Amino acid sequence: MFRHILTATDGSDWAGKGVTKAIGLAAALKAKLTVVMASESYPDYLYAADLSPYAGTVFTPEQMETNRTAMQSHADEVLALVSEEARKLGVHPRLLYVPNTHPAVAITEKAAEEGCDLIVIGSRGRRGITKLVLGSQAAEVLAGTQLPVMIVK
Repeated sequence: MFRHILTATDGSDWAGKGVTKAIGLAAALKAKLTVVMASESYPDYLYAADLSPYAGTVFTPEQMETNRTAMQSHADEVLALVSEEARKLGVHPRLLYVPNTHPAVAITEKAAEEGCDLIVIGSRGRRGITKLVLGSQAAEVLAGTQLPVMIVK
């Protein structure tokens, strides 16, 4: 059936549902598991939010480095929690943090690069407000890959 599953997280509860399902599938199928966490660059993320109090702000190199470090630390924490959950079921995941990349792009590119044959994602992540039924990242992943995609509610 499936031999290599890719799942993605942003640390949200919605994404966690997809991760939990992917871990369970990997354990049941004795499949490899790759977990991706991506983050867009700091200014792009802020400018995407029309109501951001920082819209139009120019950040110093020090502020940018502080943010990069904070995003890396957050990714390390989230991926460590996923790894711990997976190992309880005997799954030893490959953990990938992909900075400065649109999440849907990171998911589809890494799935192809890693030779995955299934993508499992939550129906919404932190951007759930922008899409009431299906999250924008989930919709973009569906449109951006030829692989089977399982979307978990």
